[in-house]
Amino acid sequence: MPVYLRKGGLDIPPPSLSSRDSDDEEFLTDPEQLYDPLPQPFRMIDKVLSQLLEDVWDIASEREEARMQEGSRVRPPLYECPVQMQEHGKAHCMAHSVDGRYIFVGLPTGLAAFDAVSQVTLAVWEEAVEVTSLNVSLVGVQMYLLSTVDDMGASRLLLFSNERFYFIKQLNEQEGTITVKCQLAPEGDYVGVALENKEKEVWLEVQRLPRDSWLRELEQAQAQALKAAYAASQDQSTTGEGAAEAPEGQGTDGEDGRRSGAGTPSSPGPRHTPSAGQGSTLPGPDVKFSPAQLVLRVRPPPDLTGCSAKSPYDAYKAIDSGDVIGTGSNHVLLAEHLNQRKTVFNIVHDQQVRHLPSEDEEVTRIPTFHFLLGGQMFPAGLDNVAQAGQVNSVCVHWSGSNNLQHYSLLKTGKDIEHKPELTWPNSCTITASAVSPDTSLVAVGLVGGFLTVWDKYLGLQRCVKNLNTQGSITHLSFLNPVVLPNKPADTAVCAAVLVGCSEGALFVVRCGQGEEDMEPTTVLDS
Repeated sequence: MPVYLRKGGLDIPPPSLSSRDSDDEEFLTDPEQLYDPLPQPFRMIDKVLSQLLEDVWDIASEREEARMQEGSRVRPPLYECPVQMQEHGKAHCMAHSVDGRYIFVGLPTGLAAFDAVSQVTLAVWEEAVEVTSLNVSLVGVQMYLLSTVDDMGASRLLLFSNERFYFIKQLNEQEGTITVKCQLAPEGDYVGVALENKEKEVWLEVQRLPRDSWLRELEQAQAQALKAAYAASQDQSTTGEGAAEAPEGQGTDGEDGRRSGAGTPSSPGPRHTPSAGQGSTLPGPDVKFSPAQLVLRVRPPPDLTGCSAKSPYDAYKAIDSGDVIGTGSNHVLLAEHLNQRKTVFNIVHDQQVRHLPSEDEEVTRIPTFHFLLGGQMFPAGLDNVAQAGQVNSVCVHWSGSNNLQHYSLLKTGKDIEHKPELTWPNSCTITASAVSPDTSLVAVGLVGGFLTVWDKYLGLQRCVKNLNTQGSITHLSFLNPVVLPNKPADTAVCAAVLVGCSEGALFVVRCGQGEEDMEPTTVLDS
């Protein structure tokens, strides 16, 4: 079979420089770059120095990046103290009026009111107590309701009007009780007082305040005082004219008294009008204010104990119908079952349980409460036009509890210790809470750095965030949408919570409509 062979071999071009692999490190275009490898131990020293240089460069890059981030952060303005008020000594607490006109300061000897612009003392309420807590609500035109708590545990209500303090009543009237916490509603129509007796029992009382009646009674007393002062000034002017018409050489008894002594007329007596720096200490007209009405008493939830029913029928009969979420106090778990679960838990978590406080130590349970306006989830009072925009409920949670309970303030009847209308359960212990200015959102901080924001109108969780902190949440506060960076055009749907943790970290969590998926912003690291 014939075989055909091509004349001449295949011409294969030699490889060019461009066709060589760029990753070939052995290829050098410059012969001067070819060096012999370093001998030991110089090769090891070179490797150590190169690694050291890379580490130093990484550290310097991280510091430069942190410095750039710190420089781009918006810093709050720093203000110097132009006026230092030291007229009344040490101040224990301070609160401002809602309209920004006055500043109220708790003193070791009572209470003082200052003008917010000129820092001039306007009025002083003197009492042999140290005011340690102060709350202010605007109840009328330049009329303010104040609640105070002193170092002896006494809580009082005062009214500030026309640059004078008027004492209304003492809230802990029962003997042997002290005030743990006192808080006013935003409009001043309710006041909540947490009381403690000698047996270390703590409970919460909410009183409805006759705000409108107090304002009318104060106006009537002030009008009568003005009439009496005008009549006294008329009598004084009449007496002065009679003294001027008296015969020469004869004077009134007051003139004889002034001429006694050195024989020269003395200067007139001191005026009762205080100076601008001292403030008014004169008592106002005596006003008999109407009494307040006790509408609610809340006691801490009982500890979880076993069911005492003798039969399953009795146990299920004591349980609620199940229409709403309850507090969990009525159940069908026996005491033996609870004790067994506790024993197993202590065995499994023995290393952690030993650091817990002993059960013999009594921990006082303190309530935290917020007054809420009416909504779709709690429509009590919305059918009445006069109740629109007013407080109709209060939400309460106790220290060491997982439940946030809502109580109605509009119920009528003799039973003031009724069950909660709503219960919002949480997976962990509540450590802090806050309410938005319109009370539509309720923020709850939990152990472990978890934040839950509830929508009060829908009764659902708006957002749940894990802040990834080592401590628990200790402080919550809703921010004004105006101060938020990158705020949307419609600030009505914008909401944010400032979160403070136990290890010192600060976060801003956006929880407005459409902002639920935004990551928390770190303001201050721990």
